[in-house]
Amino acid sequence: MNRYAAKTGLPAARTGKLAALRAPLGFDPGERWEYGINIDIAGRMVEVASGKNLEQYFRDAIFDPLGMADSGFVIKPRWTDRMARVHARNGDGTEADAGT
Repeated sequence: MNRYAAKTGLPAARTGKLAALRAPLGFDPGERWEYGINIDIAGRMVEVASGKNLEQYFRDAIFDPLGMADSGFVIKPRWTDRMARVHARNGDGTEADAGT
């Protein structure tokens, strides 16, 4: 896929660009399993059907009706002091703070 992307200019899925949804299948369905861009395609379908970007659709249809003022795709500066710390295990089993 990296060679294909380099040759065709296909942006990575993580960029959020619509062109990234044009990535070809890496294998035939049912042959093996791998994380894919399927949820990105579903999100784009919601955007097209609603006429809103996914952040706004979630805000209007889910977050606001449920009173979820501190939910979203982009971390707001006012949330950073309440973010959970990420921890990992050292080789000896002790816990280490891995940051945010």
